[in-house]
Amino acid sequence: MKRRTRGGVAMAGMAIVAVAAASSAMAATQQTYSQKFTVTKAGSATGSLFSASARDPQAVNQQPSPARQVTLTFPSGTKVNTKAVPACSASDTQLAQLGPAACPAKTKVGSGSGKVITPLVTLPLVDAKVTAFNRKGGMILLVQPTVSNPVILRPTLAGGKLKISVPQVCLVGTGPDCGEAVLADFTLSLKKITSKKTGTYLTTPRKCPAGGWVFKSAFTFKDGTTQALESKQACKK
Repeated sequence: MKRRTRGGVAMAGMAIVAVAAASSAMAATQQTYSQKFTVTKAGSATGSLFSASARDPQAVNQQPSPARQVTLTFPSGTKVNTKAVPACSASDTQLAQLGPAACPAKTKVGSGSGKVITPLVTLPLVDAKVTAFNRKGGMILLVQPTVSNPVILRPTLAGGKLKISVPQVCLVGTGPDCGEAVLADFTLSLKKITSKKTGTYLTTPRKCPAGGWVFKSAFTFKDGTTQALESKQACKK
């Protein structure tokens, strides 16, 4: 997310630097997480619903410490077949310029939304649109804030784990006190995709444990600390 000259962003450059340190206290960051399949029957084609939210009540605009790495672990036995869907090969430059049109429609695997919190009093919260595309070895997440440049994430998907590296998104300059904008709320809905020719994109585990399916997450923040959270879903054989 680069510097913009509209609104109060350009005029608030000095103020951003002054409040950036106050908004980065990890101890007060409150992270929530929820994930589930769209079906509850074992061994079935499914989609997936994911949501996460973070706030720091003590910080400016309640901006949380930014997560640098997010790892989502599907329940044991989950099958993910990226070959079931054509892969998008668009570059980051193409995605930034063309948006979702940079990837063929048949490569789309999901969509969602987000909210970006900035340290600006004049622009505290920015809505964002999220579009997910299949790619070789993982996924492309195109995050499009309403008033700034898009952010392109390229998670890897292997061994039942989706690993997302989140870059620093500066409003002014570079470095630790650049007035970082933080993706604080994030939702993603993956579609149920199946084809007689290529197979199923996402399949629930063949077994349904007595306690249900357990999804796991790990949010690693810029100070190196990690919050590990679980999300459980009832299932049936």
